Amino acid sequence: TKFKSGVESLNFAEAEKSAATINRFVSDQTNGKIKDIIQSNELSRETRSVLVNAIYFKANWEDPFSSSGTRKLDFYNSGTDKVSVDFMSMENTFNYANVKDLDAQVLEVKYADSSATFGIVLPNERTGLATLETRFKNYDFTKITDKLWSTLVNLHIPKFQIEYEITLNDVLKN
Repeated sequence: TKFKSGVESLNFAEAEKSAATINRFVSDQTNGKIKDIIQSNELSRETRSVLVNAIYFKANWEDPFSSSGTRKLDFYNSGTDKVSVDFMSMENTFNYANVKDLDAQVLEVKYADSSATFGIVLPNERTGLATLETRFKNYDFTKITDKLWSTLVNLHIPKFQIEYEITLNDVLKN
């Protein structure tokens, strides 16, 4: 893994200029995928330091999904409400397990030229997501890898993009 970091002295009283400098650095390091990580109204002359962390991960699947295999299917976003979204589909051999103590199916999709893998955990019941989240608390995920076995799977997963943001002010103060 390669991390690109930098330290720069900025005058936070010049909030727009400082935000632009930070955003330009992050955008350059993430191939323009993360552009506005900080807003100028988050900076002021009272600001003493800014710690910014952005992770951008892009990898190809070891066995790519065919664009001809993409089709609209129903996705249940709350267990009961459904929307029609694009699903990627393929039939292939994957590491898979039905994990009884989670009441869920687990599947591992490998990335090309990487030791990283993408893990999918699907509750066995359509309305079982809340219960699964509760079971995740204090769960030893290393137990899952011992249960995985290679088998032929007809896989359908929705196209997706993940974004997550957290403010660390209180954490850092503590």
